[in-house]
Amino acid sequence: MHYVIQKHHDDPKKHFISYKVPKYITSKTNENIILEFSVNGKAKRKWAPKKDIILLTENIEYFKAILSKLAAVEDEHLIQIKEAEEKLNSELKDLFKTMHTHFDDFAQEKKMNPKIPCKMREY
Repeated sequence: MHYVIQKHHDDPKKHFISYKVPKYITSKTNENIILEFSVNGKAKRKWAPKKDIILLTENIEYFKAILSKLAAVEDEHLIQIKEAEEKLNSELKDLFKTMHTHFDDFAQEKKMNPKIPCKMREY
């Protein structure tokens, strides 16, 4: 069995995928690697760019060690991203509340002061 860690491009919060394959095909003259799986008894092939393969090994212990290290780094950054998103959402709520307070204040001022040049009064 071979163990693969591959770069993942479809999700900004997931940077790699890992899986095992019984067989692969590659050559020095091709930019891709063919990974062969068995699905319901039929051989299925997946093409992947060689540059996206981080690790291809038969050593399961080494695979697990690298996978753990990558997962820890990803998890640490995802925690920081979640905290930053929560802070951003809080700041956006504060901005929304503050802006609407100013809009309401200005609306009241327009009602009280006919000298404010605002064409909307005519409609």
